[in-house]
Amino acid sequence: MLARDSQPLRRALANLREAIREPNDTGFFCFRAIESIRQHFYEPQDRDTDKPSWERLRNSLRIDRSWIDALTKSYEAGNQRHGKSPYMSGENRVSAMLHTWKVVDRFCLYLDNGAVQLAEEIEELRLN
Repeated sequence: MLARDSQPLRRALANLREAIREPNDTGFFCFRAIESIRQHFYEPQDRDTDKPSWERLRNSLRIDRSWIDALTKSYEAGNQRHGKSPYMSGENRVSAMLHTWKVVDRFCLYLDNGAVQLAEEIEELRLN
């Protein structure tokens, strides 16, 4: 039901499916899944900047910026987004997808709770 009512969630799930299907573009599709979720947090007053929507996503889903930044740095998503084809090991592919699934899972919890910020009891996702 959540996916039926949320285009950003449908797109995120479709991108995760492609991350599985396309080993050479896993990082790209993982990051695109999170960017799809970010669209839920976009507001018209943001205009041409995406910084406020990223901040709303991180605050609402209790995700530290380092968690998302890791996809562009550690999992080659940044390079893949810019047309480069760096090697990504099977282990890194699995890690990137699990990393992304945690964000998607939190977005599902957020939607299921009426689009209310996740509770403080939910530990913030951060890389240490």
